[in-house]
Amino acid sequence: MTYVTSGSFCVARLDRGCYALVLRCLPTSRNRRGSIIMSPHFGARLVVAVTPDDVGRRVTTRRAVSGGFRDAVGVLESWTGGVLVIRKRDGTAVEIPEESLVAAKVVASPPRASSTGG
Repeated sequence: MTYVTSGSFCVARLDRGCYALVLRCLPTSRNRRGSIIMSPHFGARLVVAVTPDDVGRRVTTRRAVSGGFRDAVGVLESWTGGVLVIRKRDGTAVEIPEESLVAAKVVASPPRASSTGG
């Protein structure tokens, strides 16, 4: 099994109207194979599973931008007028137009840092 930790992807049309997810991997010491093509039977399903009722919860989003996608993870502060506002961990706010969302879901809170007495 191959795990892809960095790179970009696109959707390629194959024969008979099938589509496949093509991962363009960055060359590293562990991966010198170049692009990896995933079968359309094993591709990822992108779903927007966030609603305005999730305001106040931590979410992860993927949105389409020119040239690819952008991700944002943080607390959904508001969803008004078709615009989501997400407060990231560093305190910055990201405004995302609802129509640009490709995938989104509620995620667990990050683990708290443990303190060790010593």
